[in-house]
Formats: sequence, structure tokens, C-alpha cells
Amino acid sequence: MPGSTSGFAMVGVGADAHGLPAGDPVRVRQLLQQAGFDYVLIDTPVDLTVPAVTYSAVLSDAAVVCMPPRRPAMQSAAALAAQLQLHATGGIRVLAAPTLRDVHQPWHGEARDSARRAFAKLLGGPSPGAAATPPVEIIEVPEQVYDTYDDVLAVLADEPDDETSLLAAYERMAEWISRGAVRHLATVPERIRRRYRRGVRLEPADSSDDIVVVYDSVDRPWADWIGGQLRRAGVRPQLRAVRRGRDPRLAPDATVLAVLSPDFADVVGTDLSGLEPGARRPAAEVVGVLVAGADWDDRLDPGHLVDLRDADAVRAQSLLLSCLGLIAPGQPAGDLRAVPRFPAEPDRRLRFNVPPRNPSFVGRDDYLERLRDHLLEDSRPVTLTGGAGVGKSELAREFAHRFAYDYDVVWWIPAQDRETVQAALGALADEINAVDSAGAAEAALEALAAPSGAYSRWLLIYDNADDEDVLTGLLPHAGAGHVLITSRDDGSSNLPSPLEVAAFTGDESVAMLRRVLGISTEDARSIAVALEHLPLALRLATAWMRESTKRLERSGVPSLEAVGRCVAELLARLRRNADEDPDERIPGSHTSSVARVLDITLDTLRHTEFGNLAIQLAELSAFLSPEGIGLPLLRSTPMLTQLAAAADADAEELLLNAGEIDLVLAVGARYALYDVDWGQGGALRMHRAIQVLLREGIPEPERRARHCQVLHGLAGYAPTDPEADDVRYADVFDELQRHLVPSGALESTDRVVRHWVVKQFRYLFVLNDSDVWASALQLARLACERWTRDDEFDQLTMRLFIQTANLHRALGHYQEALRLDDQVLSEQRKRYGLRHFRTLIAGRGRGGDLRGLGRFEDALVEDQATFKGFREVVGDDHPNTRMAVNNLAISFLLTGDSREALRLARLERDRRMLLFGPEDPRTWRVSCQVGTYEREVGEYERSLATLRETLARIHELQSAGHLDELRVNRSLAVTERRLGLTIPAKKRSTETFRGYREHLGEDHPLTRASLLSLAADYYRTGDAGYAVKHAMRCLRGYERQLESGHPFTAVCSVNLGLFQRGAGEFDQAVRDGERGLRSLRTRLGDAHPWTLAAMTAQAGHLAARGDLDDALRMQQEAHRSCLAYLGRRHPCTGDAEANLAAIRALRDGAEAPGVVALADSDIDVPQS
Repeated sequence: MPGSTSGFAMVGVGADAHGLPAGDPVRVRQLLQQAGFDYVLIDTPVDLTVPAVTYSAVLSDAAVVCMPPRRPAMQSAAALAAQLQLHATGGIRVLAAPTLRDVHQPWHGEARDSARRAFAKLLGGPSPGAAATPPVEIIEVPEQVYDTYDDVLAVLADEPDDETSLLAAYERMAEWISRGAVRHLATVPERIRRRYRRGVRLEPADSSDDIVVVYDSVDRPWADWIGGQLRRAGVRPQLRAVRRGRDPRLAPDATVLAVLSPDFADVVGTDLSGLEPGARRPAAEVVGVLVAGADWDDRLDPGHLVDLRDADAVRAQSLLLSCLGLIAPGQPAGDLRAVPRFPAEPDRRLRFNVPPRNPSFVGRDDYLERLRDHLLEDSRPVTLTGGAGVGKSELAREFAHRFAYDYDVVWWIPAQDRETVQAALGALADEINAVDSAGAAEAALEALAAPSGAYSRWLLIYDNADDEDVLTGLLPHAGAGHVLITSRDDGSSNLPSPLEVAAFTGDESVAMLRRVLGISTEDARSIAVALEHLPLALRLATAWMRESTKRLERSGVPSLEAVGRCVAELLARLRRNADEDPDERIPGSHTSSVARVLDITLDTLRHTEFGNLAIQLAELSAFLSPEGIGLPLLRSTPMLTQLAAAADADAEELLLNAGEIDLVLAVGARYALYDVDWGQGGALRMHRAIQVLLREGIPEPERRARHCQVLHGLAGYAPTDPEADDVRYADVFDELQRHLVPSGALESTDRVVRHWVVKQFRYLFVLNDSDVWASALQLARLACERWTRDDEFDQLTMRLFIQTANLHRALGHYQEALRLDDQVLSEQRKRYGLRHFRTLIAGRGRGGDLRGLGRFEDALVEDQATFKGFREVVGDDHPNTRMAVNNLAISFLLTGDSREALRLARLERDRRMLLFGPEDPRTWRVSCQVGTYEREVGEYERSLATLRETLARIHELQSAGHLDELRVNRSLAVTERRLGLTIPAKKRSTETFRGYREHLGEDHPLTRASLLSLAADYYRTGDAGYAVKHAMRCLRGYERQLESGHPFTAVCSVNLGLFQRGAGEFDQAVRDGERGLRSLRTRLGDAHPWTLAAMTAQAGHLAARGDLDDALRMQQEAHRSCLAYLGRRHPCTGDAEANLAAIRALRDGAEAPGVVALADSDIDVPQS
């Protein structure tokens, strides 16, 4: 009972076959009597056997027999009572407790009479000659029905003065059991009764509830958890953060839950009397909740303390609710994802990439509270807005660290451009294994939007999203997570739910400056006013004060005097700077207070050891990404060389001892020019406002030189051309990619820088990520436009065009890719001739363009020339020669010579295995081609084995959902279909189509080909209707995107006809089949395997429609051509032969039309 100090225990004992406690009942009775309990209540089995009745009678002093209000049940209860009296060795008191219906109803008297008649023989005492046995007594228990679905405790729910209530009956039973020692239960306080009734939903939750949770803002996680538990128990508490010197505005009758922690003590002290709202109302109370880290004295009544310091979530919930007379709901109410987590929950795998917490963060409690309130109540995105330097990003970072416990994923997303956002989301997809696509941004968003899963709670922070268009399509569209955006937007855009962040309050400014030991509040306030309370300016000032004070102390100046001198100097210099340039004093502008204190910092650094180098390093960093500069880049020889060039005389030791760069980094960090994260993946981060001021502060000629030095440092850090294809250099290219746009590299006319840019685009192409391709293509097209402004088409521009063509081709833009490649080839062949290495590179790309456009013969000619050229120029084993062999094999397949394709592919696989080994993914891409070609020549079992081995190796080398995996699965599904493994083939095709669609989009050629293959699986599993539907969808897409007469469109028409035949649409099958056949004959000729397969399919359509003579003539022609051009062992020949026999049987009447199986092999669109 709430407020009771009595103890109780639940004792479980072993049971025998009858459900009875193990051991002799007399011995068990003795043990219980010696245990020191006032009362022992025994819960017996419902269905008592004779041994159980005997055991219970011996063990007990009294028995309460309960029964429903039905005559047979009452008679059975009376018999049980008699048996208990019979077997009791020392006499037993028996109480009959029939449940009777409403005393106000007419049947109540009848039920009471039935109970008395059933127990009539026992009510008057023992029969003559029997042992002295007390008579049975009867206490009626009203059948109480509560208007709720929850189980209800009457002792907490019923009114205490109602003699007809269930509570009153329980009190009468307690009086009988205790022989009058207990007549009434302890009075439950009215506020506890109200809370309980709300908890079991007997009363509506009251918005003006009487529980207030007070806490320091740092302890908001605990306040949220406490509030969540109270709401689940039916109470609507108020959460109120306390502030030093502010009235918490508590209602006089409120019950106060104070979250006790060291931070709370700093605000209110250890004396909670100031929180006592009920000093004039004795019903009010203050309950202290001790949380992790709290160390409280004992001046509070122990009965009003709840100690959660060592409790787990379950125990903590029980302690909290029982103290307030509340119960936890029997069933979870609503979506538990909306209930804040237990802050002291053991560590779990949190996906977290937020920059390190700022140890100097102060204040901002009001913003953190408002932000948390909004996200919990609304869940719509919030945008922190405001000018430069007000601390938007710092606020977001602190929020992320403070509330990380409540999320499964907390992900920081630099949002200055779409490419950066997509890259960050792609990294998140990799982190959470979003397998629907290979690191695609959409995959991450889809995974977060899932209604259930391992990442149902998430927080995404889009930092520096000044352009709303950057976020279009890149925000989560569903899910139980939160989105926080920071932006300098002035309200002109449509970013969601803006919350403007202002400068510090006076107290917050003082708190930051007081981190300098010894500074007075008055001096701190003077500095804060001079710097307009701007957080970034105050941070710079605090760092300058701290370092300057230390310097004076090292020279022998006493600490307090050193502080005073620094304060005076800082204020004087701030005033002098303001007087010299009054236009700089623009409130809220990054060119006002930040500029003035930055000037002071730079001037001081020029006269300190390593200070000049720190300034030069900061100036170089000002041209790089504000989201971070990797320490390996800054420590690299190319970047140190440029730093040395910028610093002139200070550079010699730096070049001789590269480790000294860390001393330079440390100096700049101490003066707050930037932050340095020294941990794994360490980086330098500089505020954007400081970057702008540093750039603007460099005189124009020197600024251009510094910018050039940065670009040369980046270009020198870039790996070589061949290494752009090597996964071992991915980290280097990823670092460079971060700076590609911020550094202005795309605008540069420097050939060294442009060379790096070309390599960077090559790296982005080989990543095999459609999101990356799309973003890279936008930048590449921009670079192409800028590099050709002067009508100069030099070698680097041509190489840029080639990489741009690669991106177009990867995305299925074959016509545009061909236009670019032709433009380059035309110029290169004039300059260098047909066999030059550069010409051959462009020619290789042109072959791919022609294959994509369906010009297979032209592609074969181009690929043959490219292969011969590479072999002559660089030899058989050069990587470019090996790629040319692979391309040539594809062209042989597309032109109908699958055996030559297989021969070349096997040679290529074996050669690659020897040259590059089994760890090179390209080796297994070629192996996939081998398995495909094996199937095309009819070697189905060998194809199956090859592709299964290939898939296993791809799984070892690539991430789940990678394009390489999709490519192998696609081919493996076709082989399984050819072997009659229709169910696994259909499952594999379904997964592959979804993967391609997620990764490349609905309209990519590989996605469309995958859907057509899935349609064939539907056909094979007996669902021709779905097959027709999917094939028609593919046909419309091919007709829309490909030029007229493309072989892939024709193949789709042929397959559609096949599926229509299966659906009984014979006339339509003949029409669509004929259209596809005619197109294939025109484009590929009569001898191509696809043409011959289409002829066999068309003969089958004619036969199914009943045109047996026409069918026979067509099939005979197809069979002769197959023998002449493909040979007897080719799969097309086998199909033609089988179909010829079937049609002859139909024409001759040897078989009924429904019995003969016509050949029905589909044509697979290859992955070219």
C-alpha cells in the first residue's frame, strides 16, 4: 500500500505432482510459524484434489472459500468447506465468500439465500459427537464491474466510505482473518487514489495534474524518462527546468519530483525548502529522485527519496511509480518509440558520427529545452537559424551529444551542397547495412523510414543548409525519428519550423569568460558587451585571455595581476579596433566583433613560437572544407611543402621534421582559430565565419598565391592516374572529394590542379554508386563548361570529357556519352593518330556507347581496333589491354558469336587471376561474364557452378547490395531458370530487380532488363498475366528511351509475345512476336541467335493460334538456319528441333493441341 511501512515477502516452494509444497505439512507449518510473519497467506490450486485438501487443512488456521454466484459452484464450495473441517487436525475456521451481484437488484436476495442453503449444515457448528469445529461464516463479496479494460485494485480505486463496495467487503474479510485485529485498511491519500484511478483509466487524465518534475537542464534526459513513465501510468506531469534566481512557479498543491544531481545542486543548493510549494498546504510534498552521479546529504526525509543510482530500467520504474502510488500499465500504451529511454541504460551499438563535444559549451538551456520540446511533441524538422557566429552548429552538436542515449542513430550531415549530403547519407547506409542499394542515399532514408527495425529512433542533423534546394528529396519522408537543420537563412526560404538563435545572454557570456581563472564578473561583463555577446567572438576572446595570462604568468607576473593586465589590454585593443574602422561595428555581422578579436589573436600569434606557421596553416585551411580537414592531408609532404612556401623563413625545421606540424596545429587550437580532433580519423575544423575573415584579410595578390598553394597541396596529395582505379587509395580520394568544391578546384586553370580534378572524376566513376555518379556528373558538366570557355580543347579537357562520358554511360545516357567521346576521338586522331594510348582510351569508351545504343557491329569493329591497339602499345598484360579483351568478348556475344565470347572471357579470367589475383573485384566481374557465356552456349551446369563461385567471392570482396553482387545474381537467376529451378530463380530475380531499382532508378537499362527477366520467371511459374504486365511496362520504357529499331526493344517484343501466348492471347502474341522478329532481322540479320530464337517463338505463336502450315514453314526455316549458322549443339538449335517435332505432331493430328508442349525459351537482354 502506498505510504505503508509494513514489509511483505513472496515465498515460492517446490511442488509435487498435485501442485502441493514439497515436504510434510506439519513441518512446513512449523517453519512458517518460526519465520516471524504476522500473517501467512497461502494461494492453493484452483482444482483441489483430496491430497491437496488434506494438506491445506493441516497447514492452515483459517480458510477462505471463494465461489461465483451459481448454485452448483456454491454446493461444491460447501462440500470443500466440509472436507477442510473434516481433515483439520487442530480445527480450522472457514469463511465462505460468495460473489454476489448488485445488492440493489431483485436477484440479490435469491443469490444470498442460495449461498445460505448450500452452507446450512455448516453454519450452525459441528454435528453431535464431532470434534469441536468453529462454524462456517459467510461474507458476501459484491460483484464489482469497473468501466475499464485494466485490472483494478479495489483498495486503491474504491471510495473508503462506501459500505457496499468491494473495498468494504475486503475489510470485513481482513477483520475475520485477523480475529478483529485489523478492522480497516490504511487510508489512501486522495491524490494517490486519483492518480491510480487515472492510471487504470477509470478517470480521464487531467491536464492540470498535480505532479511537477523540476530539474537542471543538463538532467533533461532523466526528466524526460520520469515524465514518460508517469504518462504511461496515466498522469500528465509538468516538466520544468529550474534556473538560478528564477521562481519555478509551482502550484501550491503540487507534488514536486526534484531530479537530484550535482548540476541541480549547483543551481538550488542542497536545501530544497525553496521548492516546497505546500509550506502552507500540508498535502503537498517534495520527492527527491537521486540519479547517476548524485551525492545528496540526508536532510531530506528518507521516505521522500527515490534512489535510482544503481537501478536498471525495470527496477527504476517500480521504485518511481510505487513512491507515488502509481502502477505501470499491464500492456504497453501506444508507440513505445515515443517514450524516452532510460538514461542509464547499458551501452548499446549507437551509430554516431557527430563531431566531438565542445568541452567549453556553456548555457543555451532555453534553446535546448525548446528544441527538445518541439521534437518530442511535433517530430517535424526544426531549423536553427541566425547569423554567423551565434552558435547554431555548436547548439546542434550539444543537443546531439546530450540526447544521444535516446536514439539508435545520430548522424551529422554537412549540407553545403547536394553532393556532400548524398555522400554523408551514403556513409550512413553503409553504417546501418542498408542492403537495398550499395551505399545509396535513398537506401539510408528508406531504412530509417521503416516502421520497425534496428534503427527506429534516429536523429539526422543537416549542418549549414543555407540553400533549401540542397535538401530537396534528401530528408526522411517517414519514420519515428527527428531532423535538425542549421542554416543562416534569413527567413526567405521555406526551411521547416525555424527557431532563431540569438547571441548569448549576459549570464551566458559571463559564464564563458569566467573559464579564465581569476577574471571578475564585472570584467567579464565588460568584455561581453564589447563583443556584443556573440559566442564565436567570446570563444576567441576566452582563448586569447587564457593564453595571454599563461604567458604573463610564465614571465613571473602574479596570476591575478596577469588577468587584470590582459583584461585591460583586450578592452583597449577592442576599442581601438572599433575606432579605427567604425563600419565594422555592425551588430550580429561576422565582420564586427569576431573580426576585431580575430585581429588581436593574429597579431599576438605573430610574436609567439610557431604562431606565424599557425596563421599560415589557418589561411590555407580557410580555402578548404569547413566540415573538416583530415590530419593525414595536413601532415602530407605536398601540403607541408605549400605551408613552408607560405611561411618563408619559418619553414626549414618543418620540412626537416614533419612531426612539428602537430605543434603548429596545437598552437592554433589553443587560440581557437580551429578545433583539432586528435583521435582516430582526426581532423581540423574551422568555423566558416573565421574562414571568410581569414580569406578577406589576406591582400589580393597574396590571397591568390595562398589559394594556389592550397590547390597545389591538394593536387600533390592526389594518387597517380592508375591508382584512381585502386581501392587502396579510396581514403585519400574521399578526403580530396571533401575539398573539391570548397577549394574552387573546378574553376582553376592550373594544369596540375586540373590533372587532379580529372583523376578525382575517374575515382568517382569507378565507385559504382549511382548517387555518386549523378552528383559527379553535375560537377563534371560544370567543369566541362568552364574549361572550354576559351575554346581551348587541350589534353586535360579531353580527358575530362572522357570521364564525363563514362558517367553518362554509367547512368544510361548513351547518346550523350557518344557525343562526348566522338568529339574527343575526332581531335585525338588528328593530333596523335589511331594507335596513340590516349586515342585508344577514348575508343574504348566509344565501343561501350555503341553497345548501349544497339549498334553491335559498329561496337565490335571499334573494340577489335582498340584491343589490337592496346596490345601493340602496352602489351598483352597491361590493365587497359585486359579491359579491352573483356569489352571485345561482350561485343562478340552481342553480335551472335557466343562461343568466341566465351573463349575470350575464359582467357581473360585466367590471365587476370595470374596478374591481379583473386582479391581484385574485376577478376570476378569477368568470371560473371564467363558464367553468362557458358549459359549462352548451353553449358548450364557449368554456368551454375561458375556463377555460384563468383557470387561467393563477390560477397567476400564487396559490401552487401553492391552492383557486382546484383550483376552476378541477375545472371545466376537466368541460369537457374534455364535449368528449371523456377522458384529460386524468381526469388533471386525479384531481389535483383529491387536492388537495381533502388541503386540505379526505374529507367536505367540494367533495371529494365532485370524487370524483363523477372517477367520471364513469372511466366515460368505459371503467372503469365503478371509476366505480360511487366513486359509491357518494359516495352514502353524501351520505346521511350531507346532509338527506333534498338535490338533490346525487339527482344522485349519477342518475350512479350511469348508471355501473351501463355496467357491465351494468341492473336496479340502473333502481332507482337512478328514486330520483334522483323526488327531483329533488320538490325541483326537472319543468322543472329536472337533472330532465330524469335523465329522459333513466332512459329509457336502461329501453331497455338491454329495456323499450323505457316508455323511449320517458319519452324523449318528456323531449324535449317540454326544448323547452318549455330551448329547442332547450340541451345537455339535444340529449341528449334523440339518445336519442329511438336508442330509436325499437331499438323499430322498425332497429338491434341493441349498435350503438345511448344518450345518457349525467352531471350535474355545481356548486361552490356
